[in-house]
Amino acid sequence: MRRLLVFQVLILFICAVVYTPALSVERGDKEHETIGIKEYQSAKLNPNAAKKESEDPYVYITNTGKKYHRKGCGYLKQSEEKIRLSEAKRRRYKPCSRCKPPR
Repeated sequence: MRRLLVFQVLILFICAVVYTPALSVERGDKEHETIGIKEYQSAKLNPNAAKKESEDPYVYITNTGKKYHRKGCGYLKQSEEKIRLSEAKRRRYKPCSRCKPPR
């Protein structure tokens, strides 16, 4: 009986660790982004880091196109590369008219 109880507690602990959802933090642009625990803790300790993140958000580009996109845009089906908005602008990418990413 005691072994069964220990086994059940162990299974519950493993499930809690494996299935714990990622944390969500509100960024400066009012969008929620799923991040890991370490990033969440650093954002809590250093609020300016979250501001820098919102000033230069991530956008997505394809291997062949000349436009940058939001995550989940239909044009990203073939390929996607995550880069900063400033880098996309530096490479002379233009914003997608379909998903309307940040400018």
